[in-house]
Amino acid sequence: MHAGVSLIGWRHPPEALMIEIRSMVTGFLLSLVLPFLWLARIRPYSLRHGGGYTPGANFLVSSWVDWQQASDTAKARGDRGMILTCRLFLVVHLIGALISFLLILAASFPR
Repeated sequence: MHAGVSLIGWRHPPEALMIEIRSMVTGFLLSLVLPFLWLARIRPYSLRHGGGYTPGANFLVSSWVDWQQASDTAKARGDRGMILTCRLFLVVHLIGALISFLLILAASFPR
């Protein structure tokens, strides 16, 4: 492959290609963190405290409902560890949304 050509064939300077690769790696890591937090911490906590029985249409809906229930329960019980886990879950969601928005914005400009 010629230097400066990305995997999909567009000509890019090497710096732009590295930004693409970093964005993809970051997105992949975020996609691993969210299900782990949900399945290992948030979902069991919700089930243990009487919540978590609201099925959703997909992962995001189910995880968001469980996150809300776990967050409310943790605040009511004063469970600092779960409050931090719920905040981390929210921050990871926001970072993922920001990266998605920036990638869409970057893709809309001609190269």
